[in-house]
Amino acid sequence: MQYIEHGFAGRDIPSIDIVKGLFDTIEREGKYKHIIDTSVLWNFNDVYNPDHFPRVQNPLEGRKNLMLLVQLMDPAGYLDNNNDFNNKGWHGIDILSDRTCMYNFWAEYWCDYWTNNNEKFETDVELKFDTHFKKYLMYNRKPVHHRVIAVDQLEKGNLLNDGYVTLADQLTLPMPGVKDVFLVTDGDIEKKSDPSLGDMHIWNHAFVNVISETSMDGTFMSEKTFKPIVGKRPFVSFNKERTQRLIDVGFKTFGNFWNENLDWYEQVDFICRQDVDTLKGWWESYEMQDILEHNKMHFWSTYQAINKQFLYDFIKK
Repeated sequence: MQYIEHGFAGRDIPSIDIVKGLFDTIEREGKYKHIIDTSVLWNFNDVYNPDHFPRVQNPLEGRKNLMLLVQLMDPAGYLDNNNDFNNKGWHGIDILSDRTCMYNFWAEYWCDYWTNNNEKFETDVELKFDTHFKKYLMYNRKPVHHRVIAVDQLEKGNLLNDGYVTLADQLTLPMPGVKDVFLVTDGDIEKKSDPSLGDMHIWNHAFVNVISETSMDGTFMSEKTFKPIVGKRPFVSFNKERTQRLIDVGFKTFGNFWNENLDWYEQVDFICRQDVDTLKGWWESYEMQDILEHNKMHFWSTYQAINKQFLYDFIKK
């Protein structure tokens, strides 16, 4: 049986069918008979009353090998020190997450969504080096702690003037030619994630995309990581582990242009210290264009098969 309905609470996933398809695959291909979505655990009991589903919570030890906890919509770190998880007696049950498997749910999800909605971003990815040009772009829709700290670090380093940066409902700089930027306030849960590249005026005038992922640590990747890949932009990740994960699954990164072993801020600082002619030279070089084209084509083709195989290998082990 699949226990996923609670995971849709408060979420803005455009196509629930893809989520259910994932759980169908796990149930069909593997040994697991009870598949539990661990996202939004606070809503679990409201949907699955313990009195009506006694086998799901505090299961007998002999049943745990038939159960699978799925933590793919959010980072595995969300389960650390989670009282809801601890109280349900789920210790010792297999967990499918970014820590235990290299399969990435959001890569498959957004590939399917963008393809079905004719949003493969085949046009409008040019970069303009005119007066609106900025050296980086960093979107921060939700003002969670690590993003607030990151923007504060950019401000203290006097780097905000070099980039397009958002934080919740604040624009750090006026953006010429842009009337409406999709943002969210700290308390507004009605706003939804934007599946597009955002305003194309901004996208076409920003060189490097600083990927402000859901979590600072770990290898969890959402559409925030895949947008610069499909939108053909160089990128800087918050941590080296995430960059290495991309390399491990066949993407190319930008270590020949700047030192990716540096902290993310040091990478951005180095990029911002380059003059526009240098950045334009990087952009127009065969090497960078080859990386950008490879990454985009790899996402739409080979990577999807590699990604799915990670899932099959996990559930059939």
